[in-house]
Amino acid sequence: MPPILTRCTRAFSLSPPRPRSPPPPSPSPQGAVPSTIAASARWLTPRVVGEVAYRERTGSGLRHPSWRGLRFDRAVDDVIVPDD
Repeated sequence: MPPILTRCTRAFSLSPPRPRSPPPPSPSPQGAVPSTIAASARWLTPRVVGEVAYRERTGSGLRHPSWRGLRFDRAVDDVIVPDD
């Protein structure tokens, strides 16, 4: 039985993959971000609105968040973050 590598076609390469260059840094919408996170972060522009129910906001995030779904009847610019 011939070795498996002889069955490979030109589509496969035995050389190691080329390293990818990191994406250029983008400004954070949240202000200052630690450099360890900012080095690999990719900030996106929101295009859809999602609804999340929660019990309360804490210093570290939301307490008991529950995903309710996408809201196609709302525009991104109409979203207001409540001040609990």
